[in-house]
Amino acid sequence: MDSIPVIAVLMSTYNGQLYLEQQIDSLLKQTQNNFTLYIRDDGSTDDTVKIIENYVDKFHNVVFLKDSINLGAAGSFLSLQNEVDADYYFFCDQDDVWLPNKIEDTLKSFEGKDESKPIIAHTDLIIVDERLNYLSESFYDYSNISINEFKNKKQILLQNYIVGCTSCINRALAKISRINRAEVESIAMHDWWYTLNATYFGEVIYIDKATIMYRQHNNNTLGANKDSLGRYVKLFISGEGIKRVNRYRNKLVKQSKFFAMKNIDLISHEDRLPFQDIYLLDDRSSIIDVLRFFVCKKNSLKSFKRNLAFIISSIFY
Repeated sequence: MDSIPVIAVLMSTYNGQLYLEQQIDSLLKQTQNNFTLYIRDDGSTDDTVKIIENYVDKFHNVVFLKDSINLGAAGSFLSLQNEVDADYYFFCDQDDVWLPNKIEDTLKSFEGKDESKPIIAHTDLIIVDERLNYLSESFYDYSNISINEFKNKKQILLQNYIVGCTSCINRALAKISRINRAEVESIAMHDWWYTLNATYFGEVIYIDKATIMYRQHNNNTLGANKDSLGRYVKLFISGEGIKRVNRYRNKLVKQSKFFAMKNIDLISHEDRLPFQDIYLLDDRSSIIDVLRFFVCKKNSLKSFKRNLAFIISSIFY
């Protein structure tokens, strides 16, 4: 990075008045302050927009991109990326707190890299409650996720492990990942989409330190969950677990098919083989097809409990 890089922090908000000021304040206290914060509101009905406009009036590097259409988290972030030109894009949720060195430490990880290829960098997180009391010093330990298990291309088709609010992508990854609003329905989540593209066509950098406090509260769109048997049993008894797994299955299949179709000329013959397995999970598949996917084809989600939940849920698909 010989010249001064153009850094964009992209924030999507939705009814975030409770924690939004604390989050924006943490951004404005970054040791690397050469960035512009771009905010898109996804149709809030509380005082979120008023709070944003107050910061816009006070700070030259806070920009409000007004758009009242509700697109959901993935659509909102991807829409922001389409409207902003930058060398590096950071993704920011409305309810966390960034540690002061987050931007600086993340950008250092790009030094010496070939930035003609797509790159995503991500970090660990500190899990906190509503009042920022520590629940765990590591998201990955808390969620029983091993980073090394996700380094192969086949695995990233089945599960994402990168938390979007810790991540930064370079210009090359932003370019190759660009999709329009109509195509957003074909992806599971924006961070998973970026991770897919970086894994297949570029590089994933993991910075083994926490750079944000990841707040857990009742209104999290997604959150950190312990991989406990009790949690799975409770969800399945309520019926919510089956619905969740089958929604996940739909998203996984749709995203994999879209990714393969979009990049058919870029994916090698060898790398295309795992996509064929995904067809065993589509909406025409039976429990036998799902068992073939896991047993015969030797595919696996990370944890026996997740595999079992997937198989059981397919009975009710």
